[in-house]
Amino acid sequence: MTVTVEVCNLGPLRSAELELADLTLLVGENNTGKTFFATVLHRVLDQPYLLSWSRRSGPDQPPDEVVQWIASVLEPPVDEEVPATSLSSPSAATLKWAKGFTVKALQDYGASVRDSIAYAFGVEPALLRRRTPSRYASDCFVKVTNSEPGWQVEIRFDSDEIKVQSPDPRQLLQTVFSSDRIRDMSEVLGSPPLSRTLPPSERSWSYWARFNTLVSSELFPSWPFTAVHLPADRSGIMQSHNMLAAAAVRQSARAGIRPIEIETLPGTSADFLSLILEGPEHVYRPRGEPSLVSLARRFEKDNIRAEITIEQRADGPNAIVANTPEGRFPMTRVSSMLSELAPLLLVLKSRLRVDHLTIDEPEAHLHPEMQRRVATFFADLVNKGMGIVLTTHSDFFVAQFNNILRHYALNGSSVSAAGGGLSSLDPARVRALRFYRENGKCLSQPLPPDHLNGIDESTFTDVMRSQYDETAGLVNQLLEAAPGG
Repeated sequence: MTVTVEVCNLGPLRSAELELADLTLLVGENNTGKTFFATVLHRVLDQPYLLSWSRRSGPDQPPDEVVQWIASVLEPPVDEEVPATSLSSPSAATLKWAKGFTVKALQDYGASVRDSIAYAFGVEPALLRRRTPSRYASDCFVKVTNSEPGWQVEIRFDSDEIKVQSPDPRQLLQTVFSSDRIRDMSEVLGSPPLSRTLPPSERSWSYWARFNTLVSSELFPSWPFTAVHLPADRSGIMQSHNMLAAAAVRQSARAGIRPIEIETLPGTSADFLSLILEGPEHVYRPRGEPSLVSLARRFEKDNIRAEITIEQRADGPNAIVANTPEGRFPMTRVSSMLSELAPLLLVLKSRLRVDHLTIDEPEAHLHPEMQRRVATFFADLVNKGMGIVLTTHSDFFVAQFNNILRHYALNGSSVSAAGGGLSSLDPARVRALRFYRENGKCLSQPLPPDHLNGIDESTFTDVMRSQYDETAGLVNQLLEAAPGG
């Protein structure tokens, strides 16, 4: 991706900045801001680029002069190419309108991100400002920077302001209306002559709607189609999702009889619960990736010896079950390992077109050997086009990723671990950020990976060294205290 996200004085974080990559690792001690930052990253990406917000909040239609220019580009005379002057010399009115359009679209995107972050944590945006001993910190924002095309959105949490630096309108229009892009969009929106059949009153709306779609997609060229966040409490929700749903139904049934009080869930947990209750199968995307399904099924067969499925029930809600050699079991009766991995496998095997995952502590409840296998599985997913953000406390996870990066240096290309062996991943596709506390502030530090040393593991090895020294000292004392010592 070409996206950089910066957080300043928000939640527990004094500062954090990261250029997103295909695989992003967030490491560090507890309570240093990893999960908060991962949630912000997910909410920044969880805004599909073909949204209705720009259409909803934009002007009803562009001025006539702009409509005429768009028409000359989108629908030139039959058997004629788009005149070069149409692309290279849009009028001043067209450039002004295009700039205003993109500014408004990016402002709406920023407001959507701010609302989404507040929803994720279940509080008003202003309450997410970092607390100091005596007050809320000032200068609180999330800044999203895209390099191709170049734009920046600064989302303030100490005010309602959304600051926007929009792309150059001339360059944007030339990119949007390139012949290749118009040809691609024609497959979605219909052939160019379609608008000529419309009455004049509807023609300008047709041009504008197509312009809106083209510009929106160009502003967010590398955004995921669907992003999913698997939170740290996913195992507990998997174990109790039917009970939670039943409790909500019982409470809602009393709403007309007496006042009720329902404890609210943070948006991150609520979204995951909704995904589990509704089932990923209910959200259909015709362009799902079959290779992800086969990869997930192979992982089930080779590593966990269980198949996670949704059991359709006529007499009640559908049940998530694990088919194992010992039998068929609901989530309430399976191991913690299966409860942890089941959401990931369900999402990958569903018809939901997911191309980005944010996962909190995927190593939870996993034996070190399984942690290594899951890390290899994630590398395979990245090689299939999945973007992944992970928070982790596992030295086994990071060490396995480092071996995968070293394998790339020896192998020379990204390969899958199909049939056993080690995956391979280009270090250029990986970013890592270490979180730590200093003088009472939560800060972050980039950990650039390389082919030889991989990602710096000192956040783990320092602890190992300290524990070894402690062990050696105690053993020496025991030996000295022993008779004849």
